[in-house]
Amino acid sequence: MADLFLAPQILARIERFNVDMLLLNFLSFSASSFSSMARYSVVTNKVSMKVVEEFILEYLNLTKGTKSEIKLRFETEDKARRLLK
Repeated sequence: MADLFLAPQILARIERFNVDMLLLNFLSFSASSFSSMARYSVVTNKVSMKVVEEFILEYLNLTKGTKSEIKLRFETEDKARRLLK
């Protein structure tokens, strides 16, 4: 009977690993983007600066929201898995 629960647990761990890798790639892309913007600045006036500031704030909010949603999803799945045992 214990073997029946093995496959879903393995699949859940693989999925979590894939999501972690996706998030890691997303954060790596973020760091590269910000680094490029700092290195090759396109800010030439206050309007450009405001656009870049807004972009960075929106990007950070997106990252925060994504992380929160992933965390909530895994917490919910863990609770459901514990209830089924």
